[in-house]
Amino acid sequence: MEHQQSKHSRWQHWQLPHGCCKSVIGGCKGIILLFVLLISGVTGVKADGYVTDVMVYGKKDTPNPSMSGWSRLNKNLNAGTGEDTWDIFLFYKTSTDADPETGYITDIVVTTYKQSGFVKDGRQYTLVPTNSTDFNGDLNRGAGGADIYMYFTRDRANLNDCGGQKRVITGFSASTSSTSSNTVQSVQWYNSTYKNNSLSGAADMNKGASGDYIYLNMNFTTQTLTMKNDPSFYSDVVYTGKAVNLVSAAASGNYGTMKYSVDGGNYSEKCEATTVANHTVKYRLEASFANPSAEKTVQNGVNIYPVVKAQNFTAVFSQAAKNVHLEWSAGTIPGNNYTNYKWVVYRGNTQIKILDPGNTKWDDGGFENEKNVTYSVYFISGPRNVNNATQYTDAKVSATVNTTRTVPVTNLKGVSSSDRVTLTWTSKSYSADMNNKFDVYIDGEKVTTITPTTDQTDFTWEHCDVDGATQRTNYATYSTEDLDACTLHTYKVVGQIDGKELNSATVKDKAIGSGTTYENFECSKGEYQGTVLLKWNVKRLEGQSQAETYIIERRVKTQEDDEDAWQKLTTMDSDKTFLTWEDKTPLPGVYYEYRITCYNYCSNGNRPSTTAYDTGFALSSGVVSGRITYGTGTAVSDVKVTLRQNNEDGETFNHLRSLEF
Repeated sequence: MEHQQSKHSRWQHWQLPHGCCKSVIGGCKGIILLFVLLISGVTGVKADGYVTDVMVYGKKDTPNPSMSGWSRLNKNLNAGTGEDTWDIFLFYKTSTDADPETGYITDIVVTTYKQSGFVKDGRQYTLVPTNSTDFNGDLNRGAGGADIYMYFTRDRANLNDCGGQKRVITGFSASTSSTSSNTVQSVQWYNSTYKNNSLSGAADMNKGASGDYIYLNMNFTTQTLTMKNDPSFYSDVVYTGKAVNLVSAAASGNYGTMKYSVDGGNYSEKCEATTVANHTVKYRLEASFANPSAEKTVQNGVNIYPVVKAQNFTAVFSQAAKNVHLEWSAGTIPGNNYTNYKWVVYRGNTQIKILDPGNTKWDDGGFENEKNVTYSVYFISGPRNVNNATQYTDAKVSATVNTTRTVPVTNLKGVSSSDRVTLTWTSKSYSADMNNKFDVYIDGEKVTTITPTTDQTDFTWEHCDVDGATQRTNYATYSTEDLDACTLHTYKVVGQIDGKELNSATVKDKAIGSGTTYENFECSKGEYQGTVLLKWNVKRLEGQSQAETYIIERRVKTQEDDEDAWQKLTTMDSDKTFLTWEDKTPLPGVYYEYRITCYNYCSNGNRPSTTAYDTGFALSSGVVSGRITYGTGTAVSDVKVTLRQNNEDGETFNHLRSLEF
């Protein structure tokens, strides 16, 4: 009641307009009604953004002040206190760019004590500045009543109502009665007394003065963070088997903490994924002092794709198929039936094929033969460019194969006979379309080319003397020169394809025939007592420069497998065609093998040789005597003993070798 009476006393100070002084209820009723509406109504203003600064403006006779860059509550906080009092207004600034944690004013209180500041509920409050040193900040300046000073805070500790720690002030209003709601709250008393009475609750800005009831109201909202700068995201990330970070660059210049939601999961400071997939990523700013910023979504998501290498990669050259067969296995590709990839095949630095998933074979026919060729297979997945696969070394495997063809010349032999030198060899079988051939060279000069038939593996070619040349079936015969045993030749057979020499073999120092030939060679077999007579006749080699040299050797017949058992008996020179020689050192009863080697002397220095063999032994004589008995020792009567003439093979011959009873 004291408060109402005080306010009633203020009405006595108001002068009604001239002409309306007779009766309050008379002709001035409409004017009084309008006046009441003004007093009991709410006057306020709301600027854009949130309040960052406040100032109390006080000055006499300034009913409509203004300050550049400031907004003003359109209500004189000293209204109704008389003409001699100060005009007092609340000015404030708003912004949307201040630090949302510490840059906005969160609460205003008033107290009857003036001080620089104080702590209330863990928040630091500061005296609201004034427009001038002439004004001490008393909201009742010159009006009497309580001294009222205003304090503000930007702290957020222990705020519970009107949005709690997230609240900000959007503007102010003035009313004739106090207000308390979730969005509007009148400024409260703090630690105040007036006339020895404690003051609490909503504060009348004209407490104890003869003025209007004026309650200063704060308009609240909860602030929402604004994202000034967005983080950057990878569009594609290689799968590693572990959690993969999807953020390529964090955002700077924002207030609050950037948080991310991957594939609808909870928001977290980490932006990671672990699976091969296209991931939906959303992000926003969060803080305890504000509502999250508007949620944003990464356009097209973030794709995690696998990178593997082909397994068991092989490159096999096939001469018959005329290709290099490439084959590999995919191994394990992360991801659920992942198919967004290609196999890209390179020969050297040249791309030769792009294969779809499931195709792990390729036959290349564009390589060069007789080269070491390197092939590479790349696993190109996700966003990687199949036309520039060589940059992705982490997805590459290589194999090198030698593409040298072969036309083997195997087991080449040269056999001399009386009228020709016969070459024989073997090779691999090929189809006719391989176009493999053999070139034959004599003493470095190519004389013929042999074209095999399909799958032919055995080959014969003859170099014939002019006089003895005869064409044989399946033989390619070269017979355009006179051949003799004194002229040695070197033969070379070259395997080739399309004129490219691939393989070769050579036989050297081959001549037709083998020099002087033996028309007969025989040794006596028991015809002479203690001697063996050797007789032979020859056809001498034409073109030799001197007499032949004959080397005569023997070995015991039972040593015929021992090449070291030969004993040299004599050396003799002769230009005769019929020759004999007598061995006077044979042992009785011993069979011997005799060898004669004839060396010719050609004018060109060559020494062809020929060899002949025969068996001989000397005559053995003596007396056969003895006693023939039964097993019991009793003599056998009327025994007939027969001597049979046999050679060493059991054949009847003209001399005795053994006895048979």
